[in-house]
Order: sequence, then structure tokens, then C-alpha cells
Amino acid sequence: MGTLHHISQGQAAENMARWIKANGYQETTRLGVLRIHAGQHFPVTDNPSPKYEVRRQYSGHSIHEEPVAILGRRVKVFYLVNVRPTGKGA
Repeated sequence: MGTLHHISQGQAAENMARWIKANGYQETTRLGVLRIHAGQHFPVTDNPSPKYEVRRQYSGHSIHEEPVAILGRRVKVFYLVNVRPTGKGA
């Protein structure tokens, strides 16, 4: 099962990276959890002021999702989301 998990996670990460590139989000996205799996598609350093980021857990509206599924069962999801502004009133 561990091998299936790693393969599925890698496929989902690769799919997310390709979607990000194909839709023009590459330069404005912080990779987060995706860097270890698909960082070769992106600049070496993250944008210091990203508009978007990839997360493994999210409860709001996402721009795009890539599920990690094992034997047809969804075990986790990579989410592309807007970065929340920091500072007063955020």
C-alpha cells in the first residue's frame, strides 16, 4: 500500500504542476507541499509575494484540486488556493 500511495501522490503532484503551468499560475504560486514532488517545473526560489499556494488541507474555495487516490479511494487532495493577505483586518 505504501508504494501505491507514493505513486499516486507523485502523479497528483505532477498533474497539479502541469495544470498550474498550463493556466499561467507558475510565476505567482508558492509550491508548498508540491515542491518535493514536482519542483522541477518551477523557479528554484518561491516568489516572495505569491498570490497562490498549494496546500494539502483547505476548507474554502479552491482554484484547482488534484486528488491522491489509492484503489479508487481518495486519501488526500492537493489544493491551489488564493494566499490570504496578512496584516490588519485580514
